[in-house]
Amino acid sequence: MGLKSWGEGYRRSIVKTIGKDIAHFKKGDSYTPRKFLKKHGFKKVKVRKWRKSEIYTIKSALEYVQSVSVWNSVPLSLRKSALEGLKKYFTDLKKRRGKIERKLDVKVVVGSCANDGLK
Repeated sequence: MGLKSWGEGYRRSIVKTIGKDIAHFKKGDSYTPRKFLKKHGFKKVKVRKWRKSEIYTIKSALEYVQSVSVWNSVPLSLRKSALEGLKKYFTDLKKRRGKIERKLDVKVVVGSCANDGLK
């Protein structure tokens, strides 16, 4: 389950449970760190990528969802209901897959300045 499907999965669960649409995740990314660093004088710009997985308990998955901005679009009066729906969603997900996993593609971009002494 990639980042998009992870977020969209629990977002759809909330919408289904409360019967109202909530905020969507931003699509696309116009910020390109490599170009930004080069434009601002950084040299030897390098990109490192790797995959990582985060494993959640039902409790920690519920806490995670409540920490992201999409949660702020859930009306206060419907949050208890939304949490019940999310608990069912994550419980079912764990039964189907054996775990609640969020797969991430991590990318780090670094560069050096002409006077920083880095090689």
